[in-house]
Amino acid sequence: MAESNNPSELLIVEGKNDFHVVTQLLKKHQIKPPKIVPKEGFENLHNSISTEVKASGRKKLGIIADANGDFNNRRQSILDQLRKSGFDISKNTENSTNIFTDHKYLEIHVGIWLMPDNASSGELEDFILKMIPQQDPILPRAQHYIDTIPVEDRKFENKKITRAYVHAWLAARHEPHPMGLAIKVDDLTHDSPYAQSFVCWFHQLFNN
Repeated sequence: MAESNNPSELLIVEGKNDFHVVTQLLKKHQIKPPKIVPKEGFENLHNSISTEVKASGRKKLGIIADANGDFNNRRQSILDQLRKSGFDISKNTENSTNIFTDHKYLEIHVGIWLMPDNASSGELEDFILKMIPQQDPILPRAQHYIDTIPVEDRKFENKKITRAYVHAWLAARHEPHPMGLAIKVDDLTHDSPYAQSFVCWFHQLFNN
């Protein structure tokens, strides 16, 4: 990776939680991460795509965001931004890996990973939920605790209930940690199917 203001390989993510989760997950798989930049929200990430994809010397760019409630719409919004940047994706739009190559204009590889699994709607906590060890005895109790909070007393939207499950589970650890650190200390498993799929995507983008 080039040591400059514009590294040849860059990973941009929505926020600090994504930054720490990705960093620790890659380390668990003995992968040295490229430079990772948290953009503090999807809007900032989305608006930065043109600048990052056209940066001098840029050869590979990874984009990580939450799919939220509509995977196809979120994916399309990123593809549209790539098009506006001059990225030629005319032959790549059906690529199920979400890794695109522009040899025509910008000569850059761009990969998109939408949480949780690059195929369905959701967010970072849906990815983390799948990293909780199977048969964990605390998870169903954490879920029951959240489920029994009366709707009128809840401070979260129903579509964010997985987030509540995950953070209730994290709070019940012997030493509660944020998500990234929970990976580091092995409270979360780094070889879940979602995690393995992410690492495979990462290798396809940055190591090919």
